[in-house]
Amino acid sequence: PWWLLPASVLFGGALGLLNFRWLATAVQRIYLRQGATVAVSKIAAAVISMLKLSLIFVILFVVIKWRFLHVLGLVAGLSLCFLAILWEGTTSLNQAMKKDD
Repeated sequence: PWWLLPASVLFGGALGLLNFRWLATAVQRIYLRQGATVAVSKIAAAVISMLKLSLIFVILFVVIKWRFLHVLGLVAGLSLCFLAILWEGTTSLNQAMKKDD
């Protein structure tokens, strides 16, 4: 069907955004928490990262194995999400540097 590729791009993008949102939440809750020791923070970060990546892997495996969505669309969606985050970060950095001048 015609909608398979656009749906795949949207799903990949949503999964990419969810991944980065989980990363931001983990950083705030683990590394920026008051009174957290370095060892506990490292262990918690490793466990949370493994759980997060395992969940994303299972989702991608099921979607690809059962052919719910188009594989290239998923890759495009994941890539576009990552590129959008890089673009936003670069733009914010450039604006911050211009303010300092």
